[in-house]
Amino acid sequence: MKDLISIDDININQIDEVHRLANQYFLNPHQHYDDLKEKILLNFFFENSTRTRMSFEIAGKKMGAKVVNLDVSLSSLKKGESIIDTAQTINALKPDFVAIRHNSSGIIHILKKYLNCSIINAGDGTNEHPSQALLDSFVIKNVSDAGVGPNTDLYNIKDGSQVKILKRWLITDEVTDTEEEFDQILSGRTVKKPDVDQDLPFTVDDPGLTQFKHGQKISKDDYEIAKSYGLTVF
Repeated sequence: MKDLISIDDININQIDEVHRLANQYFLNPHQHYDDLKEKILLNFFFENSTRTRMSFEIAGKKMGAKVVNLDVSLSSLKKGESIIDTAQTINALKPDFVAIRHNSSGIIHILKKYLNCSIINAGDGTNEHPSQALLDSFVIKNVSDAGVGPNTDLYNIKDGSQVKILKRWLITDEVTDTEEEFDQILSGRTVKKPDVDQDLPFTVDDPGLTQFKHGQKISKDDYEIAKSYGLTVF
């Protein structure tokens, strides 16, 4: 796989491998690697971003890559240069990877025509955000393995990568039996939640997985499990 522009670019086995590696890095947060030694990652972000941009930069450095952050506000784009001109300039400098964030849906496919390196979609409007979807599924998987859930409120799923990865990876008896039923849930025509024998300590209200709600009964262990995955408990 050269590019990660859409969740469609990655198969189930590759998703599982991403989860395996993510877990390795998660358990060893201070360890550095040389897998990307002598490689160049260029972050090409057209809109403000804190978590995504810092995540790409820190991950690149921890994997041994040289990281360049292109500040659009200081680039020739402010002098009237087109985004295509900028992409061609980037291509001439021959980075190994370019992570692109833009608010225009589908623009990554246009820029791909002018970039020979590997492209990572770091979010293009309301279209896709595959790296975020992979993170979401990783957290769901690990929280489920820890016995915490998930009990997912499907009303809050957004279009794009989250829907695709849930369709391909999370269509199980716990959530929904078929892709058609999943689509019905997303459209709001029906609602189906997992049948559980006992109350879960958490409910996942947003598959973006930034927060957990806790009910009246919550143990210290449950709280620590949620906190260990970087989630807010309230």
